[in-house]
Amino acid sequence: RAGGAAAAGLPLQPAGGAAPSGAGSLSGAGSISGAAPLWGAGSIPVATEEPTALDDDLRVKKLRAYPASPFERTVFLDGDTLVRSAEVLSLFSLLGAFDLAAAFECCRIQWADPRTPYDKTGLMKGWEMQTGVMAYARNARTAAFFAETRRIYLSKSGGRYWSARSSGEQGAATLALATTDVRFFPLPPAFNARPYTMFQWARVFGVAVYHGKELWRRRADDGAPGAGRPAQPDDMVAYRLARDWEQAARGIQKHRGAPYR
Repeated sequence: RAGGAAAAGLPLQPAGGAAPSGAGSLSGAGSISGAAPLWGAGSIPVATEEPTALDDDLRVKKLRAYPASPFERTVFLDGDTLVRSAEVLSLFSLLGAFDLAAAFECCRIQWADPRTPYDKTGLMKGWEMQTGVMAYARNARTAAFFAETRRIYLSKSGGRYWSARSSGEQGAATLALATTDVRFFPLPPAFNARPYTMFQWARVFGVAVYHGKELWRRRADDGAPGAGRPAQPDDMVAYRLARDWEQAARGIQKHRGAPYR
């Protein structure tokens, strides 16, 4: 980890050592940098704008911080993340082709109805971009994206619409993908592993469409109860989902979250 500390979203130049070629910054608790900052040493920019609803939620204040990164390529990490492998450095290379990358998660909730695990009035029930891990390049498209996210956030009742929900600026950021030309790449949940990126969708959406081979045979798979006998497609899908998730869970536990075959 780079020496020192940084405010959320404001990258910090590491204390010594060269960064991988093509890298930008790894920000949050510290940063990895492959490019000199635009400002001089100790000259991290400070927001001078008038206070708005963006300042009412610490998470939403990140909308001021994201575009303040002085690096060509930035990987932003929330303070409660843990980098577990050098695979995260691949995000810098990704930014050679795309402007912005993040995972999606399910789902934000309304504070007034916390027992419902989704936003009843939200687009796709509050399925949205998870901004706790983001990779982004510094260019006009991402600048426009962050500006549009701010505009959308403030346009809905001055931010009160979003403050009544659980996910800070994420809903506004998701909508901004549709109204800007930012080149977005959806990250695998492996880069932002949390229940809401990996499993919660099943509780909210179920399995609306299953994509698998030989359902037309209507025969139970090998290993399933009644293997080889006539079976309904719904029973075949239920078995396959449970089997595949169990295999994944065993692999994750055995290999402690490392890649495996």
